[in-house]
Amino acid sequence: MRSLMLFFLAGVAMLAVAPAASAASGTGSISGALTDAGSNPVNYFCVEAFDSGGKEVSAAKSKPDGTYKLEELGSGDYRVAFRRCGSTNNLISEYYDNQTSLASANAVSVTDGVDTPGINAELATGGTVSGTVTNGSIGPLEDICVDAYDSNGDRAGYDFSAADGSYTVIGLATGDYRLRYRDCAYPDQNVAPEYYNDQASLAEATPVAVTAGADTPDVDVELATGGSISGIAGGASWGEGYYCLSSATVYDLNGEYVASEMADSNTGEYTVDQLRTGTYKVKFHSGCMGADPGVSVPSPNVTYWEEAQTFADATEIVVTAGSDVPGIDAYTGPHFGKWISGTVRNESGSPLKAICVRAYDAVGNEQAFGVTGTQGYYVLDRLKPGDYRLKFEDCGDFYIYPDGFEFYEDKTSLEEATPVTIEAGEEGTPFIDAELATQGYTDLTPPDTVIDSGPSGTITTNEATFTFHSTEPDWITPYIQCSIDSGAFEDCSSPETFSDLSEGEHTVAFRAEDSFGNQDPTPATRTFTVDTTVYKAAIGKVTVKGPARVKKGRKATFRVRITNSGNIRANGTGLWVRGGGVNFAASVGGIPAGETKVVKVKVKPKKTGRTRLTFRVISSNAGGKIVKQNVTVGR
Repeated sequence: MRSLMLFFLAGVAMLAVAPAASAASGTGSISGALTDAGSNPVNYFCVEAFDSGGKEVSAAKSKPDGTYKLEELGSGDYRVAFRRCGSTNNLISEYYDNQTSLASANAVSVTDGVDTPGINAELATGGTVSGTVTNGSIGPLEDICVDAYDSNGDRAGYDFSAADGSYTVIGLATGDYRLRYRDCAYPDQNVAPEYYNDQASLAEATPVAVTAGADTPDVDVELATGGSISGIAGGASWGEGYYCLSSATVYDLNGEYVASEMADSNTGEYTVDQLRTGTYKVKFHSGCMGADPGVSVPSPNVTYWEEAQTFADATEIVVTAGSDVPGIDAYTGPHFGKWISGTVRNESGSPLKAICVRAYDAVGNEQAFGVTGTQGYYVLDRLKPGDYRLKFEDCGDFYIYPDGFEFYEDKTSLEEATPVTIEAGEEGTPFIDAELATQGYTDLTPPDTVIDSGPSGTITTNEATFTFHSTEPDWITPYIQCSIDSGAFEDCSSPETFSDLSEGEHTVAFRAEDSFGNQDPTPATRTFTVDTTVYKAAIGKVTVKGPARVKKGRKATFRVRITNSGNIRANGTGLWVRGGGVNFAASVGGIPAGETKVVKVKVKPKKTGRTRLTFRVISSNAGGKIVKQNVTVGR
């Protein structure tokens, strides 16, 4: 959902309410009005107050009549900023009084409990940069983010390309700007990012001169098809009871981040695309989660290609735009680095859980640590080729060994332990198993039962899954039984799923019984409610009515009907109209369930000929819709 999320974030910047003050320190205020060069009120422009330390302490947006008020201010001097914050007004941001920076802004004195009025601003008309973004194979590119950076490297404006590839960055002061183009669509269009004109970095970008009040047109770019790096960065469940995810991150040779991608959770396959022709290095990060507290989980691992531990040692990868570099794999084995694995059982052959396993090098330094899972399996990873001595001991005093521990194979000291060798050409050494003697005893204490996970409130499906365990080890607790809604207890195992549940309240109970016949006298219970009614808001229908022919420079009125077909209120709804030089945005606000709002849109096309207007509706909780309407613009 990368493109949708990026668009949504852009919409939030355009439509959201003003941010709250960072701290309520008083009851004073600053007020005023914003106008443009023609003395027209300026709506939806951000106004912010900064204290003497440069911290934002109050914020507001101008109203349709241009007025604003900054509140919750204590006594003191403040500096006021007037900024475009998603507004479609082509006006230049400034500081009071007609200053270009926070440092040079005129101070505004405030007394607690009193309003300081008349802090007005006449905002100058901004310059614009416009052009078209295309790709040789695709043609016009939609949803390309266009960012304009000023001479200080700060982003001064932005836009998204329309369906015809056109864009217009507005609100720019006179000066030189460097433009960056990057793919914000989802799924991505695999076009390589660039700075104008076909440059790889901000420092190399060709400056574009802008004059306030005028447009700099025809700043067109053709983005190359991106190159890619692909391979295997791990898979899903790599051992008993744990689950791992991996990512691949691409850096340039200066160590600057370029792009990243998560590996497929089942196959470990990944592809990082949108790469320019160049030389890169790849870092792999892997992390695992255990399904059981006693499961041996490999530590998070970071490695570089090709089996390097540092960026400096990583192998360089040459990428050509339009081509893939395959086979860039992080590892081919099931664990990180070299590894030793095996199973620990008791004298009867039953697996032993919660046995600590440690690997020591030739001089007695611990090099790896693991804990056996429910089936007695362990993994010691991130090892180098060499000889290791293994120690097995009871982590939780469950089994009462004669000596509490032993070394491999059935030895009593580190010096006597049989070495386990990992050869240089091997990925690891499996089947290093151990059998530990346990002492029997009679247990009269009943076990406790614990619910680890499962619903406790209202769920919207007819199915509920719970995980649970006994406080005693599995070899002592051979049974756990389940009951639902006061029914009979039946044998079950974690996780347990209850299906075909009726609407309403349900109670589940779990009861452990140990091998000595002791039952948990207070079963663990959990109550939850099934309500499958779907509560959601949905922008179900958007219709546009308006003229098919309009005159260039004349305002044309379109009526946009937006229907919430859901059963709850649609919040944060906004409308964005693009195409033909039109750049319009408006906050629609909330739409009650099942109702329709009509928005009157007045736009002034700037380009003659046949054009397509894109009416895009977004909402914070109801999705969105796009309607496109062809319009002929005459002279």
